Amino acid sequence: MRYFIYMILIGLFISSCSKSDDDNQEITNPAIKLKFKTEQTTGNIYEMFVFNLYSEEGGTLFDIENTYDSLVWTVPDLGSFHLLKKNTFIYQWSQVFFLPGKYKTILLGYKDNKIITSDSIYINILKKNTDFLYFNWEDVKESKGSKAYADILAKDYTFATYQSIKDSIPSITLFLLNEGKDDEKTFSQKSEKILFDYIKTLYSEPTYTEKQNELLTKEYNKLFNNRIEGAKPIYIWITPKSKMVLYSHYEEYGEYNEYRIHAEPR
Repeated sequence: MRYFIYMILIGLFISSCSKSDDDNQEITNPAIKLKFKTEQTTGNIYEMFVFNLYSEEGGTLFDIENTYDSLVWTVPDLGSFHLLKKNTFIYQWSQVFFLPGKYKTILLGYKDNKIITSDSIYINILKKNTDFLYFNWEDVKESKGSKAYADILAKDYTFATYQSIKDSIPSITLFLLNEGKDDEKTFSQKSEKILFDYIKTLYSEPTYTEKQNELLTKEYNKLFNNRIEGAKPIYIWITPKSKMVLYSHYEEYGEYNEYRIHAEPR
């Protein structure tokens, strides 16, 4: 079964400016100290944070490009993103965080391979008392197409979800979009571990595993109402409010197994 994905991308609110062609322009302020800000520093997983560059000294794009060779926004353990590189300057960007924790986000400005300015903001990410990810089952009232979440720090994939209603029972599916250079078959093999590690970290060890083959299949058929035709359960999690399964599904058109997380109310 092939899924037709109608992506509703939640932001990457990026604005770009092109490089000035006037090489003879006088540099009015050659030492601009850039900082960054955000309107909020605390939020929930899957909530979008918008960041903006600013300078207390003012200045033009020409001044900035002559002050810095590059500007990099980085979050340790998550990745980095270039705000100034070659002919592109980005002064506004957005990011979604997928696990709770306190993240130090850092802006670094380079000149001649040396850091000449830096700034940092701590972001506190919570996992509020929701039913699954950031969803509450009572709010899932209709089927909706796929929604991808802004993650400029991940180079190879993007988290995405879609929600369904079948026989009055809501469900959420979590999956990955291939944003890297891997072919779909290679990417799919990687996605199994990424999804497993993510749900395990966010919730717990699975309640049932593929090692319990017959029991796993029995519980899958008993627990889940909106089962995917041809799906093979691999892991099942049961939480106070939800039941989740990591399953594989053979895609005939690509001749590979696709991996997704399917969740329903408990």
